[in-house]
Amino acid sequence: MCGEGEAYTGQPGYRPASSFRRSACFADRLKLTILQGRVKTEPDHARNPQGFSLLGFGEGVKLGGAKRSILAGSMVGAVKIGFAEERKVRYARISPALLMGLGLLIAFASCGKKKPPEAGGEDDLLARVGDRTITVREFVGRIRYAPVGRGAQSLDLASRKSYLDVLVEEKLAALAARAKGLDKEVDLEPTLEEVRDQAMLRELYLDRVRNQVVLPEKEIEIAVKRATEELDLAYFRAASEEEAWWVRQRILEGRSFSQVAEERYGRRFSEDQFRRRIRWGEAEPALEEVAYMLNVGEVSEPVPVEGGYYILKLLGRRQTGISPTNEFRSAVEQRLRYRKEARLAREFAERTLRANPVAVNREALDRLAEVMQNSLREETFPTEIDPSWLMSVGEEFAWRDSVLLEVGTEQFRARDVLTRLARGGRVLRLDSLRAIPNVLAGMVLQLAQDEALLQEARRLGLEDHPRVRRDVAVWEDYLLAQILRDRLGEESRFRAVVDSVRAKLTVTVFETKLASLDLSAARQTSSAAWASRSSALPPWPGE
Repeated sequence: MCGEGEAYTGQPGYRPASSFRRSACFADRLKLTILQGRVKTEPDHARNPQGFSLLGFGEGVKLGGAKRSILAGSMVGAVKIGFAEERKVRYARISPALLMGLGLLIAFASCGKKKPPEAGGEDDLLARVGDRTITVREFVGRIRYAPVGRGAQSLDLASRKSYLDVLVEEKLAALAARAKGLDKEVDLEPTLEEVRDQAMLRELYLDRVRNQVVLPEKEIEIAVKRATEELDLAYFRAASEEEAWWVRQRILEGRSFSQVAEERYGRRFSEDQFRRRIRWGEAEPALEEVAYMLNVGEVSEPVPVEGGYYILKLLGRRQTGISPTNEFRSAVEQRLRYRKEARLAREFAERTLRANPVAVNREALDRLAEVMQNSLREETFPTEIDPSWLMSVGEEFAWRDSVLLEVGTEQFRARDVLTRLARGGRVLRLDSLRAIPNVLAGMVLQLAQDEALLQEARRLGLEDHPRVRRDVAVWEDYLLAQILRDRLGEESRFRAVVDSVRAKLTVTVFETKLASLDLSAARQTSSAAWASRSSALPPWPGE
């Protein structure tokens, strides 16, 4: 039960997602060094000729087979930040290009093309509860919490009515909670602010990235044709353009890739280490574009990708035997769209970061990492730490009122940063005490990225977007209903209060629209805890 003045965080049960967070990443091989007031990027080549699998070709997709896309994953935990001994410079300025390289700025709420419906329109309503409304968007988003064994797609009208009544009951409980003044007693703003922020990021992404994607028919046809072919490639990853041209010259002189590597690194290699069979959609787009344009036996010029340069040689090509069915074509088109979104998101995020530069107080970050390490010395590693632990760390941190982060014109004290990190709900996974500075730095940079994007969203007035306002209102009703249930304790008392409010209001259900809803695309999340008379968790914005 929440007492007066307590912050009610609800029960989301999962980490809020930002539409710009996940990325096809190369930065697991990137080292950052904060030194003399600036951040340097140092590609950790380690002279690894197999780096191609890490940088150029990911796990990939097989569009005609069972293997699906493994495009991305946050690499924040892999970022290494070393803290210099000298303390002369307070802030380390983080460049947009660096944050782009960290893979912090690209992700997608989903890969679908359809823009979410506008919230609150008359033709979007499923029910009215006094002055409150329930929309199609809210109903579809929450119906995924269906009882175990019942798919949302197969719900008959009676079951749909049962689900809708849960939401109606929630609105009635929220109205009762407001009448009792519970919205004034309990501080809902931390959770509602998080909902608002994530909803604004979603709308920013839709407006400035997804809705800007254009796919010409000719581009789709070329991609479909390429997707029915396999390429056998030999490759070499070089640290610099100069090295890449040197490698190309050696290959053109008749040396094999393994011989060039032996000359370059002074040890023996197998030729198989430099070969890869790919299909369209498995590699970096820049590499694919060059590879599919090569003739058999031809050697490419240096191909720049993030993290290095590649020299490619086409050894052969063959047809996969996959028939370009409508389903196959749709998968190719979706991949094209995904790639264009990735490029547009990267370009947009980089422009945003130029307008909202990021700086970190390296000394405060260093001291905070030390406090965290001291607090966890008795832990057995690897371990997982609840995010609320960050709040207790903040109380012990002598520098908690020092500015730790600057984003654009905004400054954030250490206590503010820890509060926002804890509110994000991210479980800290730590392999060792030594990992703490890296994990902490990654979290702070993630926060900086979100804040830069949020500043742009606010500048565009997205706080007042109908879907943003709607998401905040839905979560407010949900939280108030839960608070009322907690305060009343017994289910019979809760039911009596809800029924008394129902008797005083007009509840209208639009059954024709409810019956005609297409739920075929509703994502299913079975929950054993769900019951027909319990609350249904609202979806987090962007999920």
